[in-house]
Amino acid sequence: MLKRTRVCSGDVRQDPRYHAVHDDTRSELCVPLRLGDRVIGVINVETTRPDAYTEADQRVLETVASQVAIAIQNAQLFEQVRNTSARLQTLSRQLVDAQETERRAVARELHDEIGQALTTVKINLQALERLPAATVLVPRLEDSVGIVDTTIQQVRELALTLRPALLDDLGLVPALRWYVDRQAQRAWFTAQFVAEPLPTRLPQAIETACFRVAQEALTNVMRHAQAHWVQIELHQRDTELHLMIRDDGVGFDVQAVQQHAARGRSMGLLGMQERVRLAGGQIEITSASLRGTEIRVRFPL
Repeated sequence: MLKRTRVCSGDVRQDPRYHAVHDDTRSELCVPLRLGDRVIGVINVETTRPDAYTEADQRVLETVASQVAIAIQNAQLFEQVRNTSARLQTLSRQLVDAQETERRAVARELHDEIGQALTTVKINLQALERLPAATVLVPRLEDSVGIVDTTIQQVRELALTLRPALLDDLGLVPALRWYVDRQAQRAWFTAQFVAEPLPTRLPQAIETACFRVAQEALTNVMRHAQAHWVQIELHQRDTELHLMIRDDGVGFDVQAVQQHAARGRSMGLLGMQERVRLAGGQIEITSASLRGTEIRVRFPL
C-alpha cells in the first residue's frame, strides 16, 4: 500500500523497508501523489550519497508532487470531457441523420400518398360536376374542388420544405438554385445565385448541411432582414466547398444573438452553426446595423 506521507531514508542499507533497485543507492526520498484522500502515485528520487535530502528538499518535492497530482487530475478530467464531447458529437450527428431520414420519408409520403389521394378526390368531384343531376350541387362541388386544390398545393409546399426531391435526385446546385428563386419570388427581393458545376456529387452530409444553412439564412432574410437583394455563391476550391450568403438588410448584433442562443433563444442561428460543425465545416457570420449580413461557410471535401 502506498504511504500517505513522505518517506525519507538517509541510508537505505540500514532501512528494512527499502527494496534495492540500484545497488549503489544510499539515500531515497518518496513523496505520494495525492488527490484529496486518494493516493494515485508516488514520486521517488534516489542518490548515491548518504543523508542527501534536507528538510528543504523534502518540502520542494512535496510542492512538485502537489503540482504533478493536479496536472494528472486535469489531464484525466480533460480526457473525460473529450470522450464525452466525442460521444455527444456522434449522437448529434446520428440525430441529424435520423431527422433528415424522417424528413425524407414524410416528404415522400406527403407527395406520393396524400398528394395522389387528394388528386383522386379532386377528379371524383369534377366528375360529379358533369352529371346531369348535379346541377344544384355544382356551386358546392366547385367550392370543394377549390379547397382540394389549395390543400394539394399546401401539401406540396410542405413536402418541398421538409426535403426537396431535387437535393436527392440532382444534387446541391440545382436544389439551391430552385430554392433561391422560389424564396425570391415569394418575398419580393432580388436574388443572385452564382455556382460553378461541381465535378462530382458531394457527400450527403455536406450537401444537406449546405442546403440547410442556405435555407435558414434565407428564412431569416424573409422574416427579419428587410433586404432588397441577396447574393448566394457556391464554389469548390481545391479540397474545400465555399458557401457565401450576403444581403443588404438591416443587419443584427451577432454577439447578442449568440448570447440569446446560449440561453435557448435564437435557435436558428445555433442550429446553423451546429449543422456546419457536425459536417466538419467552419462558419463565419458578420453583420452590423443597417449594413447587412454576410455568412461564409467552408466544408472540407
